Amino acid sequence: MKLRVWVPEIGDSNLVTLISANSRTGKSRRIEIRKSGIIIQARDVATVSPEQELPIQNNSLPHGWVTFMVTSDENFTVTVPDANLTLIHIPDVVQDKNIKIRESYATVNCMLPAHHWEVSAGEEAFIPLSLEGPHDFSLFARAPFVPELAVGLGSLGPLRVPSLGSVFELESEQMAAFSFYNFTLDCTINETKSSCYIQAGDYKILVGSLPREAASLSLTAGGTDDYTIVHGIRKDQRWERTGDQSDENGGGPLITLSCPFVFIATFSVTVLSARFLMKWSYGQQQQRASIHSLLPNS
Repeated sequence: MKLRVWVPEIGDSNLVTLISANSRTGKSRRIEIRKSGIIIQARDVATVSPEQELPIQNNSLPHGWVTFMVTSDENFTVTVPDANLTLIHIPDVVQDKNIKIRESYATVNCMLPAHHWEVSAGEEAFIPLSLEGPHDFSLFARAPFVPELAVGLGSLGPLRVPSLGSVFELESEQMAAFSFYNFTLDCTINETKSSCYIQAGDYKILVGSLPREAASLSLTAGGTDDYTIVHGIRKDQRWERTGDQSDENGGGPLITLSCPFVFIATFSVTVLSARFLMKWSYGQQQQRASIHSLLPNS
C-alpha cells in the first residue's frame, strides 16, 4: 500500500496511525508514526503489551508530502523510499490485510501527483503547503460558484485573497460551471517579510505582505457554493511526475486527474488496493466517502 502523507516542517505531530486487527485470533496492533519516533502497541484477547518506542534514524524524515510504503506478509514493514528509510520492520503477528488509518492527511495508492478537495457550501477545506513554492491550483464546479480563499501564514494569521474575478478577468465574482480556473500561489518568505501573490496567465495580484517570517504555509478554501480545488505538484518539486497540460484561462498546468485526495479521520483499507474520496469540514473534521470520479473525463 502506498500512502502519501503530509509531514509538517515544524512541530512533533502525529503523522499517521495504522491499526490492524484479526477477529479470528483476537490479536491487534496499533502503530503511531510521529515526526520524533514511532510507538507500537500490540494486544491479544488476554494481554496488552507495553508500548514499544522506535526512533527515526537521524531524525531524517523529510517534510512536505512524503511517500510511505506499507507491506504486510511475514513482516510488517513501513518504508520511505525517497529518503531510503525503513521506519518499521517487525514480525507480522496480526496477519490481517485490512488496515485502519487514523488522524492524517494522506492519499492511498494514488500514483498521480495532485491532491483534490471537495469544498461543500458553508464548509472550509484546509490545504497544507510546503514553504517551497510556487503552488499550482485549479478550481472547478458543476454549477456557477464563488470561491473564497485565504492564505495561512502560521501564527501571523490569514491573508484573505482579494477578488478572484479580477484575477481571471471576469465580469463578476461568479465563476462558470464546467470550466477550469488555473492559478499559481507564489509566496516569498524570509527573515524580514512574508508576501504572497496569485497569478493567472499574465495577471498577478498581491494577496498581502507581513513584516515577519512565517513558520508555515497553507490555503483555506470556503464559500457558499460547492466546488473542487486541486493542488498540483510541479516537476521540480517532486521526483515523480506525469505530464502537464494547459488551458486557455490560466496558462499553467491544467489538472484533470481522477485520483482523489483523502483527508482521513478514520477508515479502513486493504493493503492490496484502496480508492476513496473524503470530504473535510474544517473545524468539525467531518468526512463523507465517495467512489465516483471527481472530475469529468476529458
